[in-house]
Amino acid sequence: MGRRADVSLIFYPIIMILVYVLFRHPLFRNYLMPYLPSVEIAFASLFVSSLVKATTKSGSLATLIKGLGIAVAVYALPLVNIGIDYRPPMALVVIGVTLSAISSDLPDTQAFTLRGVGIAVLLYGVYLVSSQLSKVGMLAKPFLYVSVGVLASYILAAFESAGVLSGRFFIKNLNVIVVVFAFYGLYYALRPYVQNSYPKLVFYFDWLILASTVLLAALAVQNYLTSRNLENYLVGEWKRHEFKLSFLGDTELERAKSSIENFVLRARKTPLVIYLIHYGRILGEDRIKRICEPIIEYSKPCLSSFTPGWYLKRVERRELEKRVNLVKRALEEIEKALEGGR
Repeated sequence: MGRRADVSLIFYPIIMILVYVLFRHPLFRNYLMPYLPSVEIAFASLFVSSLVKATTKSGSLATLIKGLGIAVAVYALPLVNIGIDYRPPMALVVIGVTLSAISSDLPDTQAFTLRGVGIAVLLYGVYLVSSQLSKVGMLAKPFLYVSVGVLASYILAAFESAGVLSGRFFIKNLNVIVVVFAFYGLYYALRPYVQNSYPKLVFYFDWLILASTVLLAALAVQNYLTSRNLENYLVGEWKRHEFKLSFLGDTELERAKSSIENFVLRARKTPLVIYLIHYGRILGEDRIKRICEPIIEYSKPCLSSFTPGWYLKRVERRELEKRVNLVKRALEEIEKALEGGR
């Protein structure tokens, strides 16, 4: 990563010089010169971003500088007469994407807050551009409602993560809450049109929205276990941690592999506990029970299929590391006890 950043420190200035020469060439000057300030800002932000990443190793700060620089570059673009001012909405979309990307490297509470702000800003940018289009202007309001809903929901999820609010309702059901806001945004945007053009359908339209909301609310209350298959993702994470158990002999590790993987990947405790009891049987019942106790008492966090995918993966990765460490500690304790008894 450092080598790539060093190359870019030379690459961006060279490209900027070539761009400057090209834009000022008599053949292109009249067409390209209005865009030169935006291009300069964009390449300058990319250069500073690479410099920060190379010197401080801070990927988040580098991404922030890059994103804000590109947003300013977009805002500085010359306005083309196409009936709408696309520059502020595009700049907001870039800022929203940047904030969401940075949130991945932050602790849970800050991640929920920043991601919520990022998605809300992005949706507000979409609202601004769609509200300027006369043919679909009435469909702009749903984006505004959803942006407010996303911001409120993610902030409440951040409060839950920080312990200010008890439970995990908002964390588990963020996706469905956002969909409900989208439904009602669509409802308030389209109802006046339906009432004026198809008055006989208003009753059915109202009940359709109400029934959909009730159905989603019921699913949110009842759906506690995630139905998403993350095993392929977890297998990749597990491969990164297998070296932690390398102190076992190859033969012993092969015997233990199935029961360990069942616990690490699927949180199935019984096969591993049976193996540990067999492996450390000569230590005595009380001692092996104390060694196995943390694994027996381990419980996997209960998440909903409406939980955002990025947070599901974050929790699964964290829990996988926790399970790996539980296995590692148990096996190390048995090994030490067996060596001490020899």
